[in-house]
This record gives sequence, structure tokens and C-alpha cells, in this order.
Amino acid sequence: LCDQKHIPCSIVIGDDACVPEQVYESSLIIGATNAIHSLNCSKLRPKTIILDDSFPHCVDPDQALQRMSQQKDILVCDAGLLKLPFPITETRMDCSHLHPFFKSIPKILRDRQLNEITSCFVNAMICSLHEDTFPIRHQCTADDCLHHLNILDQLNIQHSDYQLNGQIIDISSLRV
Repeated sequence: LCDQKHIPCSIVIGDDACVPEQVYESSLIIGATNAIHSLNCSKLRPKTIILDDSFPHCVDPDQALQRMSQQKDILVCDAGLLKLPFPITETRMDCSHLHPFFKSIPKILRDRQLNEITSCFVNAMICSLHEDTFPIRHQCTADDCLHHLNILDQLNIQHSDYQLNGQIIDISSLRV
């Protein structure tokens, strides 16, 4: 996508030991890992934006929220969450006996708005319901992105509010 749109971009992939220092020089970081708090919030450059699609989060949400509140110089938000034009109705059972387990589940999965859904579910539904849409098993192209975006627009599905771990972020107060 960066090549097609002539946007200077590099992709950095770390190993199991640590996050490469090169990542902290980035202005846009897309987090997709299962390594909890692998990024150090205090090392992020001002004006850095992190879209965190990790579980658990790639940054400590409390530290990120504190920096956004005090220094107002970064944006860290959950990625992969969409807003449907209607509420999702469901029945949930009382799992209070599992309370210790619930502490480890991101708030957005247990305290989401009734019209919010993760993009992986929406993508699965789109691929199963639209004959001309298939799971992407190659490097995503601009045309792939536009095709899916057009379907989301037709279905009136929008991005969710900016939030991190269930807390809404007022981006108007940030300097990013």
C-alpha cells in the first residue's frame, strides 16, 4: 500500500528478545503481538500514533492513558473495533465466579458499547456474504482496502470512538 501510494514507509519486525530501537523512531506504529506491554510508552517520540490490535495490549494502557492525559503528545488507541448502525443483542450469563479471569480480558471485550464489534467478525461476515469478496491471503493492496472500505460504507459501518482499554479518548485535546 505504501509503495502504491508512494508513502515513505518501513516495516520493522522484532524478535522474541526485544523491540528494535528503530520502532521508537516511528510516527505510526501498528501493534499486532501477543507479547504484553512490549513497547515502552516513555520511549515513544512526541506525535507518535499507535493503533494497537494486540491482545493483550502492546503498551501498558494505564501508562499510555496517563501520558495522553498529562503530556498530550501521543495517541494510543484500540484498533480493529467497528461501530454498527444498530445494537447487537445478546444474552450474557453471570460469570461472577470467573472474576479473576475477567481482569485479564481487555475492557473493550467485556464492556463494549452495544453497537461495537471487532473487525475480524465483520470481515468474516463480509467474506461469507459477498460473492466478490474473499479472505486476503496475500500482501494487502490499495484495491483490497478500497473494496472492503466500500462495503463498509454501503453497510454504514464506521470506526468506533477513539478508545483504549474501554476508555474514550478525547483526541481534540492531543497534540499529535
